[in-house]
Amino acid sequence: MSLTWRRFVDPDDTVALITLMQRMTPWNEQGVGWLHPGDVVWRLYQNLSTKPEDEVRIVANTSGTPVALVEMITPATYCIHMPAEADNPEDVIRFATAQAEQELRAGFVR
Repeated sequence: MSLTWRRFVDPDDTVALITLMQRMTPWNEQGVGWLHPGDVVWRLYQNLSTKPEDEVRIVANTSGTPVALVEMITPATYCIHMPAEADNPEDVIRFATAQAEQELRAGFVR
């Protein structure tokens, strides 16, 4: 599986991430997850100090469809959000972890 890593760039990404989070809704309804579709808009646009391009990374498949959302939380912390039924979840986690850690080592700054 070929994956790409990129920053959040525009409002079209908002729609793609909401669609991705909708696939996680069953987890949220059971109290397992905590990022539901409404959280995407709230987290990205809650105030003027929030800069989605600095805080959100998108892992996409070969067709460009997001398969995971990675929040870069602090210079030492990140969180991977991915639907349970994702194709090759181990590959997605391994790829996202390597990319996030490489970015953190390079000096991630919000």
